[in-house]
Order: sequence, then structure tokens, then C-alpha cells
Amino acid sequence: MNNIEVVDAIRQETNAFLEKVENIEERKFSLSQLEIKDGIFLDDIKVEDQAMKNILNRLQIKKGFIDFSKVMAEGDWDFIAKKLKSMDSDTVYYAQIMQEGDAKRIVNTFPHNEEKKKEDSARYRQYLDWICDSLTSTDKEYSLKGIHIDPKLNSASITLLENREVDVFGSSQDLWKIGDQFTFNGLQFNYNPFFERLVCTNGMTTLQHGFGASVNQSRFNNGKIESVIRKAIEEQNFGLEETLKHASDHLSRNNVSIAEFNYYKKIFENANEDGKYDKVLYEFFDERPFYSAYGENIEEKSYKWKSTANTGINAYDFLNMLTWLASHSSETGFDTEMNRLLQMRASDLMFKKELDLEDVATSVKIEYPRHLSMN
Repeated sequence: MNNIEVVDAIRQETNAFLEKVENIEERKFSLSQLEIKDGIFLDDIKVEDQAMKNILNRLQIKKGFIDFSKVMAEGDWDFIAKKLKSMDSDTVYYAQIMQEGDAKRIVNTFPHNEEKKKEDSARYRQYLDWICDSLTSTDKEYSLKGIHIDPKLNSASITLLENREVDVFGSSQDLWKIGDQFTFNGLQFNYNPFFERLVCTNGMTTLQHGFGASVNQSRFNNGKIESVIRKAIEEQNFGLEETLKHASDHLSRNNVSIAEFNYYKKIFENANEDGKYDKVLYEFFDERPFYSAYGENIEEKSYKWKSTANTGINAYDFLNMLTWLASHSSETGFDTEMNRLLQMRASDLMFKKELDLEDVATSVKIEYPRHLSMN
């Protein structure tokens, strides 16, 4: 049986998670049943952040608006709360209620889709069954890169890596593998292929160029989800391999501009609280060579100028630097959010259709004949 060790590992590592989430209760409700005060409650059960955000987003209200209940007179706030509940009075919602001991909490909400022909009861265990069944049916050999459980969002992420290698330049120097990542909770299912470079295991997730799929509760369809899983795991997808080779070749033939360099530098500058990324900025995003080469204050230059200014850094080398940073947490100290953000932004560079310096005229000396009208 194919991939039996991978299947066994998935079953073992998800057992406790399944036991927990299968206790989730779904209950229909309308906004009129809610109590909106310092937070939102349904029958005295608190609607937690993500669930509350789903409701407020549908009403086009910012989450912080609820905080006004703390400072307004009770009668005034009751009037506003009544108006809020009447804004979407015809919509039927579902609440996902998690019970832990005697305590209950609403962990997610979603509107009922009247156009759905039938309810789909499949949830977490069914998704895992389809993944495991596909692994035993496919001719492809996989390894389990990891399983991530988010207890707060009640979500699971399973990351598989194909064992075959893709030699992008035919030189045996730049070898990559293709993987599949499945992330789901009771309301949302996402599939994202990804690429991983083997030299330094620089993992890179690509969302927009991996023929991914996302299915949410409002258009929930078990047939669609099963099809996505089986196609990803069981079918050979040479289109991904060609996409990877083309993108690698494209980057290797071009340099990044100062504007592109600064785009990635700002990821760390914007998150540099208490100097936590000072070392990364100094070691990996040093602009002194640019100042030395151009002899000008680059900071004062326009974006247009920066987008035509050459850093001298090959784009493929720059990509490898970004993915190295995103995959070496033990050395960088990055948290999961920063790693994921950097992987996604690296993907943007990998599959950028046109790099800044691809459409810049070569600097040449031209002696244009002077016309009499120019005098």
C-alpha cells in the first residue's frame, strides 16, 4: 500500500484534534436573537472574535464599533443595538458552538445559503479520510512535511511533499520539490500547492500560481472538495513543474531594482518593534552599496527612479535569500506569522510577470542632429 507511513502519521497526529472538534454543535439563529452589548451573545453564549467579525463584516461594521457600548448611555446603546439587529433580519445564520466542560463558546458563524440544494454534513473527519484514501490510491510517493493544529480557530493544516525532485536548470544544482497543503476548519477548505528548494530547504508557498482552491461554507460542496483533494494527490501535474522551471529561469536572467529591494525591506521595517529586526535589516538589507555606487541620497528619490535603479542583485539569488529567512526560524527567531508572510511575498517575486528592470532602455550616448527650430 502506497504512503502507508504517511497515512498512519496523519491518523495518529489528528486523533485528539478530531475528538475535540467533533463536539462542535451547529445552531440556527437570526440577528434578532442576539444580545449586543459589551460583545455579542446568543442565549448568554459569547460570540468570540472570529465569529463576531463574520457578523459585523456582513453588516459592514467595524469590530471596534461594539466598544461604544462601554461609554454610551444604556438606553442609547439599546436603541443602536436594535437597529443593528434589524439590518439583516431576513438572513438565517448558523453558529458553531464549542463546549469544553460546562463552558460554551461560539467559535464561528456563517449565513445560510438559500440556493444550496442540500446540506453537507461532512467536516473534518471526512476531509482527512479523502486525503488518506487518495494517498493510498496514488502512484506518487509522499512524505509528511508537517501537521499544524490551531486550537483557537479549530483548524488543521496538513502539508505533504512529493518525493520526486525537479531540476529547474538541468544542472543538478538547483533541485526543488512540489508539495500540497490542505488547510480546513468546519467552514472553510483551502488547497495550496507549494515549492521547496532542497539545497537549504527554503520552503516557498505559492497561492496564486499553484492552481489552488478555496471553498467556503456559503457555497459548500463536498463533491468539489473531494475532487480537489483527489486531483491534487492522485494526478500528475506537470504544469506545476513547467511553471516552476519557467519562473526560475525568468528570475535568473534579471536583477531586482532598488524599489523591489525596498519592498521586502519594508516588511521588516514595518514590524520592527523594539528593534527586533535590526540584525536582519543590517545583515540582509544593507543599502550602503547602492549609496556608494550612485553617489546620491537614494531615500529622497522617487519610486519611478528606484524602479529603474539596479541593485546588482540577481533576482533568483534574492528569492533564495528571502526563502532562507522564512525557513530558518532557529537562526532568525521569526514567528510563524512572519515566516508565512515572507513566504507569500517571496512567491509574489517568484511569479512576477515582469520585473522592474526588464523594460528599461539601456543607457547609451546619442548625438541627435540639432534642428534649426531648436535655436
